[in-house]
Amino acid sequence: MFGNLAKYAGKNQLDFHILVNLSSISFIIKKRGNITSTVLQLKRDFFKKINFQENMSNTASGYVMKVNMEDFDLSYKLLDPGNENMINIEYEKDCSYLMIRQSKKQQNNPSFQCDTQKTIKLDILDEEQVDKDSISMSFIPNQDYLISLEFTSGSSFNLVDKVFSQIKETCLTFVFDFSILNNQQVEVNCVPNNVVNESFKVSMTNFKKIKGDYQKYQYDYYTKLILPAFSFMNKETNVSMKINHDGALFLISRDENANIQTETIIPMLENTID
Repeated sequence: MFGNLAKYAGKNQLDFHILVNLSSISFIIKKRGNITSTVLQLKRDFFKKINFQENMSNTASGYVMKVNMEDFDLSYKLLDPGNENMINIEYEKDCSYLMIRQSKKQQNNPSFQCDTQKTIKLDILDEEQVDKDSISMSFIPNQDYLISLEFTSGSSFNLVDKVFSQIKETCLTFVFDFSILNNQQVEVNCVPNNVVNESFKVSMTNFKKIKGDYQKYQYDYYTKLILPAFSFMNKETNVSMKINHDGALFLISRDENANIQTETIIPMLENTID
């Protein structure tokens, strides 16, 4: 997880924040208009023993802090990716530090384990830093979606992987044709630069009634913003795609076993309605 985050957030990446609320710790990377976030779900009683509520007024969705990128770069390089399930993340009560600790067993003595730890400095945003609201509110999508689709894991993964991970063109176009809606299935055409046409069926899990009589919608997005969203995907990952009434594309991948959710918000380039 930290390796993937570091891949898209280097020392020159200034808009890297951590959002803490009562349910999760989110790593938010904002770059070129899109937002990629990795959400670590917390246990229900995580903050029960800590008077955390008084610190929740920083933004509408939680407490936002800016990450010191130099500390972050050093932190993930110290960790062993083969032991990610043994990583502990501790959030200090004074809202200024995030401790990442990993326990490792010595190869020559498996019964003995040592701890590798690194502290990431968090810069608290004050009321004069207006960007905190845009970061926080952009992270939480509008629930009134125009389109909500879900790709299930397993056999469907190969289609999703083919469409999203192998596209090299600059622009990706989604064409939603609701005139062929049948048994809650819809044909989705992904047309990169009008060169390759990949068609596949996905389940309509939460279809919102479209205002007006339009039956065909076209949405264009930059491919380079889409690819990072699927860097966490594997065959056990559930993937959903949602489009709100502003045309923003929400790509959400969730690994239930690892309890990690990655959400990327991508602004629309242009909207064509036939």
